[in-house]
Amino acid sequence: MSGSDERPSPSRGASALGRAIGGSARLLVRVAASKAGLWVAGGVIVLVAVLVSIALFVGGFQGTIAGRPACPAASSAGGLEIASGGLSAAREFARSRDGRVSFALVDAQGRLLAGVDVSAHVHGASITKAMVLVARLRQLRHAPHGRDERALMTAMVRRSDNGAANELVDRVGVAAVRRVAHAAGMADFVLRGDDDVYRLGNSLITAGDQARFFARLEELLPARARRFALGLMEAVELGRWGILDADLGEHIATKAGWRPEAAGGWTVVQGAHLTVAGEPVGLAVLTDGNPSQEYGEQTIRGVATRLLRAAPGSSGAVSERGPPGIKLVAGGPGRVVGASEFGGPQDPGTGSVGAYQDSKGRDWDLERHPDSYAELGGLTRESATLLGGLRNMQPLRVTYRQRAAILYKRDFGDGGGAVRGHVRAIDLWYRAADALGFSGTDLVRVQRIPPSGAGALTGTLDPVAAGAQACPSTAGVADVPLTAGERATILPDGRAAAPASAPREVRQIIAAGNQINGRPYGYGACHGSVAKLCAQYDCSSAVSYLLYKAGLHGSMSSVSGDFDNWRSPGNGKWITTASNADHIYMYVAGIRFDTHQYGSSDTGPNSGIGWHPARRPDAGFHLRHPEGL
Repeated sequence: MSGSDERPSPSRGASALGRAIGGSARLLVRVAASKAGLWVAGGVIVLVAVLVSIALFVGGFQGTIAGRPACPAASSAGGLEIASGGLSAAREFARSRDGRVSFALVDAQGRLLAGVDVSAHVHGASITKAMVLVARLRQLRHAPHGRDERALMTAMVRRSDNGAANELVDRVGVAAVRRVAHAAGMADFVLRGDDDVYRLGNSLITAGDQARFFARLEELLPARARRFALGLMEAVELGRWGILDADLGEHIATKAGWRPEAAGGWTVVQGAHLTVAGEPVGLAVLTDGNPSQEYGEQTIRGVATRLLRAAPGSSGAVSERGPPGIKLVAGGPGRVVGASEFGGPQDPGTGSVGAYQDSKGRDWDLERHPDSYAELGGLTRESATLLGGLRNMQPLRVTYRQRAAILYKRDFGDGGGAVRGHVRAIDLWYRAADALGFSGTDLVRVQRIPPSGAGALTGTLDPVAAGAQACPSTAGVADVPLTAGERATILPDGRAAAPASAPREVRQIIAAGNQINGRPYGYGACHGSVAKLCAQYDCSSAVSYLLYKAGLHGSMSSVSGDFDNWRSPGNGKWITTASNADHIYMYVAGIRFDTHQYGSSDTGPNSGIGWHPARRPDAGFHLRHPEGL
């Protein structure tokens, strides 16, 4: 289906985080305060903290699918949790500050987890530039992002440049920004285009709406643009304060806004996309009537510091933000090799020009691309092969102790002696080494990942292809009916029987398809996490669910257009997806999983979501398949 109007289904089952605070969440009541309203569970704030603590101790915030544990998102390692007593502490702090303070913490399903005065309007200032970025990237879903576009987006987000923002507003149009607000579920957003400094600066926002937008940031972005957009928002230069100074131990995508008001005082606002209990959430803190910009920044930091904290006992956690341009991820397995670092003030003779070129034939500037490494072994490309003779821009997950990053090959080198009995095979650019806490020479683990997989570890499709730990499938393969031959069979009750000779992934997909066979269709249903069964599905969430259960897709639903560049082009032997901007279906072992019948020849027991016998015309669809299947 098209990504323009994607919205999560309200009928979706409770998330791990939702369960943690909310058998009581259904009892939320609004308690009036002299300055703001606070959402509390049954009026007893302590109950929330107790429930969170119990959930952490007993279940690690894991969800359930049909009574079995659900694999948490890869980002759960080193994530955050609501601090014990955090709701009360954040509320009391907000009430103690000058001016007005509102905040909201919202999960990806749009549920309010905590908040004060969540519907109060304030001027958005520059925070709405994040919405402009998303709107423009959705418009360019199937078009290349030229140098001019990227330069404007970079200036608008990282430096909060008003001229660049106004140019992009002219290109994108206010209607597209409104569509983003609609897709994010922002019910109270008032778009205004009458600010002479930044066109949308007078728009009225609420903490609840901004938190919903930031919670759904990844699903709102086209898959091919997620790494670019999140990279910009994690590397802001102006607006790097508030939530980012709260010592939350997280990579945080953020956008802030600040300006003096004609009536007096400062408006200072900030929103952030982060992870709580392994699930994406949005946090927005809005302030106005501040005596200064700095005062507002301190207020935002104070709310975030009291509300959230880094989860204790996390292994492999990222304890601090890496430098701009380097994406830290969860650590993983890999080949142990000797490593060294190069470049920077301690190695001035190396310079900063890589031995390879970009797609336009320009030498790589390693200072501008700090996520770089060099393969060692010789003074020529042909001899520097100690990692296997990797190609230009081959991504590796490099893990050092409790940290890991996705780095790209942009150079090669001769190398040197062994490191603790292991061949020295890789040189880390000094800024990448700094991000990993690496210095001098030592051992690292390296894991080669496909280019599409590199995107997965940073927020897009296919975490398994990227080398991330696969979630164990909860689709009961042992319960799948089997049939002879290599073609699946549709049974009279609408389920499918898998070929006995089919690979495990095929049987897992068919088992998952049987689970949701016959479920009602709902446009935009089950977007967000697909790690649990939903009451309704649409085309893209259904396909995302089937592939997730086979370990071929991440836990967040994609929209149909995201699959246009998924995995490898063409038909697969066992599995083929067919997608365009409006629809997706898939072939599995010779039968079709679709949301509806197609034509008079497409007879069978299913008229809606489920298995269908006939191949439909594929003209206008992108055919893709997972490697080896």
